[in-house]
Amino acid sequence: MEKTAKTKSLYEFAERLKTIVSEHDSASKFAKKAGVSQSGFRKWINAQSEPGRDKLILLAKTGNVRLEWLASGEGPMREGEKEPPGGKDEYVLVPLHNAKVSAGPVTIGEGEREVARLAFLKQWVKQKGLAIKDLALVTVYGESMEPSFSHGDVVLVELGDGEMVRDGLHALRINDHLMVKRLQLLPGNRIRVTSDNPRYEPFEIDLSKEGDQIKVVGRVIWFGREI
Repeated sequence: MEKTAKTKSLYEFAERLKTIVSEHDSASKFAKKAGVSQSGFRKWINAQSEPGRDKLILLAKTGNVRLEWLASGEGPMREGEKEPPGGKDEYVLVPLHNAKVSAGPVTIGEGEREVARLAFLKQWVKQKGLAIKDLALVTVYGESMEPSFSHGDVVLVELGDGEMVRDGLHALRINDHLMVKRLQLLPGNRIRVTSDNPRYEPFEIDLSKEGDQIKVVGRVIWFGREI
């Protein structure tokens, strides 16, 4: 129990640290501005350890957040702000990456950075059977999935390996291009890849032959759209 509680504390602190870092250019620049070592900062943001009080003060001052919030999550993030209804335990923050679905040589989890965070009800995440650490948000580019998804929509992806593939919407990487497509499982370790826009022809993939060139990144479970 003690080890589990400690791990949870490290993870929750890392999430708060990522929240304030997402408002800056990069983690390395934030660490330099705060006057802390890069190696120590990487351990904190990767939930491997927590800083001492002197370093906490530097981090809170640099991020312009309340020391109590950064250390424990208690109260509002900044002076003068109100805590969300239900307190800090009601919501989880999911990172929005600058990866572009359907365009660009990027994949979720490597080469991109966080640009924002969106709040989801913790109860909803739990009801869906999802793990917070496996969730990521990316933006849809292009028209291949219209009318289901439009250019600029944000999709929530449950990250995982190919073993989680099922019929439905998934994010997949083909030759370093990240895209959202509708997948259908076929006999012989094959999948049919379909775009909802009829202008784009469907195609099939033999997973046993494609190797590292094709990878199912995760399952699409939610999308949001700005008006």
